[in-house]
Amino acid sequence: MIIDLESPHQTYSILREHDRLVINGETFDGTIKSTAENHYFILLNNRCIHAEIKTNGNNHQVIEILINGKTYTFNLKTKSDILYERVGMKKPEDSKKNDLVAPMPGMVLDIKVKEGDEVKPGDPLLILEAMKMENMIKSDRSGKIAVVEIQKGQGVEKNQVLFRF
Repeated sequence: MIIDLESPHQTYSILREHDRLVINGETFDGTIKSTAENHYFILLNNRCIHAEIKTNGNNHQVIEILINGKTYTFNLKTKSDILYERVGMKKPEDSKKNDLVAPMPGMVLDIKVKEGDEVKPGDPLLILEAMKMENMIKSDRSGKIAVVEIQKGQGVEKNQVLFRF
């Protein structure tokens, strides 16, 4: 199990291998026992730690860990999150749910909708030229186009916001 935690001041990479913990590449002898749901007793290098893990509302990417009475807030990151960051990209789901983003870089050849238009899944939104091929970008949801963020003839990057619903 690998967990990457990022606090405002430091990033922690935690890997559990049987009774050993590897934290930021350093191996520690330790024992982790669950004492109740989301409550843990950790014996780490002869130190006792009581921890309670709390999620932060509906955002399961942010957790709070109560360690020996003090609360720490962390952002959880998966291997793919870290990979996307290293290559300078956002994951597609990082965009707001009300945004439609470009699936690939390209040139906007035509825009089929305008602000205020109601669309449903499958409705054509724009034609995007990529690698000398024309691609019809269709709506993936029902809703009203609130903002058209692009213009005909504009170049766009992958994951750039095209429409806001």
